[in-house]
Amino acid sequence: MRQPDDPEHFARHVNFRREQLGLSHKGLKAAGGPAPPTTSKAENGKLDPRPETFAKLDRGLSWTPGSAAYTWHGGEPTPLELAMSTPLQPTPDSQPVAMSAVLALVSAYRRMVELDEADPGPISHEAFTDVRRQTGEAVSAVTGALVTDILERHSRTDAVTPLTNDLIEFALRDYMALPVVADEPNREEKLYRRWLVGRAGDIEPSLRRKFRRRLDRKLHRSEGVQRFET
Repeated sequence: MRQPDDPEHFARHVNFRREQLGLSHKGLKAAGGPAPPTTSKAENGKLDPRPETFAKLDRGLSWTPGSAAYTWHGGEPTPLELAMSTPLQPTPDSQPVAMSAVLALVSAYRRMVELDEADPGPISHEAFTDVRRQTGEAVSAVTGALVTDILERHSRTDAVTPLTNDLIEFALRDYMALPVVADEPNREEKLYRRWLVGRAGDIEPSLRRKFRRRLDRKLHRSEGVQRFET
């Protein structure tokens, strides 16, 4: 991988992909990409990197989610047609979920029932926002366990590179797009998932080593179970 924040490297990939798709600057915008002036800046090495711009470039250029940002940091983008040509491997229907996550989901559901039964009138915006937040956190905790397991099972030996099966990123693009806030309780879990697909960016070396050990333990356990079952 090249040095991070390489505008010229990024510019070459954006220009090549746009021309490969036969799109003008206006055509790229119509396909979901950024406005023509922004595309021009990207192709001339003068782009002001913003998450929303990267997301639009991914859509317009038909790259897998996260490719534009990864390319900006010196990586190589993955075209959707390449990702979708590789079948997604199945994962077991049964996944371990922490009891605390299940209880949080049950608590959120009970809160919605309470709001529905407490007053026949309209629910206040404040109450709705609060229960929406609570439900979102609970759902995120449950789905997080599944997403982590999928990413671990499909990771390469060298987890700091993109997954061999980039269709996973495409399928989970909305979940993986959730921002990572510095002081949030599940920050490390979100960073771990991004690390598994090579999208963690600049994280502390100690955290990378921790993630490496965690993945090694998971893969070792999985291999042990498979040997036992056979």
